Amino acid sequence: MEIEGRLLNITKGEKIENITLEIKRGGVITGQIINSRDAPVIEEVVCLHKLDKDGKPHPYYFSNAGARETRTDDRGVYRFYGLPAGRYLVSAGYVADHYIINPIYPRVFYPNVTSESEAKVIVCAEESEISGIDITLPEQKQPMIKRERTGEITVQLVTETGAGLPNVKAHIIPVTENGQIIPGAGGAYDTTDEDGNFKIPKYEPSLYRIQVSEAAGYAPKRTIIQSDRDNITIIMVKGGVITGSVTNAKTEPVPGAVVAVVMVRDAEGDPMRGIELHRTTDDRGVYRFWGLTPGTYVVFTDNIITGPFAAYQTPVRRTYHALSPRVTATEVTVTRGGETSGIDLRSRED
Repeated sequence: MEIEGRLLNITKGEKIENITLEIKRGGVITGQIINSRDAPVIEEVVCLHKLDKDGKPHPYYFSNAGARETRTDDRGVYRFYGLPAGRYLVSAGYVADHYIINPIYPRVFYPNVTSESEAKVIVCAEESEISGIDITLPEQKQPMIKRERTGEITVQLVTETGAGLPNVKAHIIPVTENGQIIPGAGGAYDTTDEDGNFKIPKYEPSLYRIQVSEAAGYAPKRTIIQSDRDNITIIMVKGGVITGSVTNAKTEPVPGAVVAVVMVRDAEGDPMRGIELHRTTDDRGVYRFWGLTPGTYVVFTDNIITGPFAAYQTPVRRTYHALSPRVTATEVTVTRGGETSGIDLRSRED
């Protein structure tokens, strides 16, 4: 969707009528980000740069000096939508300097060049969809500053074969026996090293909730873990996927709707106070969660509209899948490595 306007100068007592607003559907640019081993790069930042007539980033429509960002999904796929007609560049990765403290992919512009001057300009028209804007990222740059790691408990994230998972962003939170977060104990954020290790302070009691991101589609086998020792090993399994769409009462797609999932039971059927995760629908009203720990989930929309459509849509009222009150909400089962599709929600606008 593209919305343009003109300034109206209104004098005192003047009446202007019959104002017609023309709303046009904007363009789409989409593609896939892979690494040098042809594997999808998950949750990687992708930047879209809108150029002005002089070939420089547009100073007004886009923030970040003419750049707009999104992230890839579990397939390495990104999608920019609602774009005004214009000329664009697409890049992924980061500028590598001597201050990096985590492994990063160096910045690459489409079509696989490192210099902005060599990047190919993508011409996007109204109501068009340009696909295949793919980028291959080189090997990651390793940290040039080694962080001092302190703490009393070593945590290791491993696959079921015992292999460590590197470069996973982890948040581990001390909780009580009923899963409640301990007041004042904020837990620890860190990134695993090349062997899948990081360290955290030790708390009492010895129960922790683990949440991860950028884990290449893996998820903790259990979200609540226990340790009476000075080390914790967390087994990671291939996470599941929940995907679907959000439509309004007229069965039209709702872009920018916030969708949430909450785990209510683990894979063994035991009640679970899970972490609430959020995603936003794209221009087709489609959402996608990935890397979910196996178990049973409730899916619902939130009453928020975000992104370029925020000012132009009726807010979505909280709706559970499928169109039922919370006490009888349809639950969704997630299996390791499985994809559950068609989890559609129709928003209420009353």
